[in-house]
This record gives sequence, C-alpha cells and structure tokens, in this order.
Amino acid sequence: MLPQATETTDPSIRTEALSIKGEARSSSIGWWRIRAERRISRVALTRLETLVRDFRPDTVLIEGIGLFKLLRPLRALTKQLILDMHNVESDLAGQLRHVDAKRAAVATISEGLGIRRLERKALALVDRVWVCSSQDRERLMALSRHKLPIDVVPNGIPHAGHSPETLPAEPVSDESFPVILFVGHLGYPPNVDAVQRLAGSI
Repeated sequence: MLPQATETTDPSIRTEALSIKGEARSSSIGWWRIRAERRISRVALTRLETLVRDFRPDTVLIEGIGLFKLLRPLRALTKQLILDMHNVESDLAGQLRHVDAKRAAVATISEGLGIRRLERKALALVDRVWVCSSQDRERLMALSRHKLPIDVVPNGIPHAGHSPETLPAEPVSDESFPVILFVGHLGYPPNVDAVQRLAGSI
C-alpha cells in the first residue's frame, strides 16, 4: 500500500492509494497516538478496509509499529496478520537516547516506554512477526506475554560473494571527487555516521 498510486511494470503487482493528492484532510483514527505512530485518516482506513474485503487476501502484512492503529481493524478481515518489524523500536529509542544529547532524558525514556507498550499490544493482535536478526527476536520474545511465532527475515543485502571483485572507477566532478547524493533521514544519528564515513573514508 502506498500513500499515492504508482505505476508498475509487473502485471502481478497492483498498488492502490489510500490517500488522494489534494483531498481534504479528514479526522484521524484513534484519539491518542505516540510520536512513533503515523497519522492515519479515517478515509484512508475506510479505503483499506474496502480493499481488503474485495481482495480477500489470506495474509495481510503491516510494515512497522508506526501503523499500529491498522492492526485492530484488519484483525477481523484476514486469516493471517503479520507485523514486519525492521526495528524493535523501543530498543532503538533506548540506543538513540545515548547519542541524542539535544533531547531531555525524561522525554526519551518516556517515549521508549510508550513504544514498548505499543509493541506489547501489537504482539497480542498479530499471528506472527518478522524481524531482521536473532537478537531482535530475543528482545521481542521477552516482551510477548504469549507464545508467538517470530521469524528472522534478514535484510536483503547481496552476499559479499556475489559482488564483483573490482568496480569501474566513478567519473569525477570538477573537484576530482565523485559526487554523491545520500537520501536518508539525517535526524537519525546512525545515518549521519554513515554519511560521514561514506564521504570521509569510503
């Protein structure tokens, strides 16, 4: 599901827009949400529920805890509900607390506890969870109050053995260095570190 419809060349893949450009803003679902959650309008939820009823999928996959508010409405509409957690957000919030000196410790601790409560509620609603590492699997197993299948689905990074041993030289700019565009959220300290390493040493 994408916020806006997009074209795809693969006829077996269909994308649908949950929001339409220029559409009037409608009220959001849920009277309260934490920073980690995305705002989801009632109109978007209605479109999604209609799509699921028409499409009747065996499995619905929700990408990330940020879409928590969709879990309860979708629970009754599918046989299998999977939550894909590319990060255990409560643990990540704790890690970021040590590197984000600008935010007050009380605010980051409170945020981490709020995310943990959200994750615990999510684990009670879904049939299984996907994580990227066995470490994240252990973290979630400690959070879950009931036995839940938690599958490790590693990130799709090509195996080093499949990469060429030598790469062609990059064309240079006027200053004799390659020009690099890094697209990422620079409010996230590990991305800042990645940019600095890429530009400074790699």
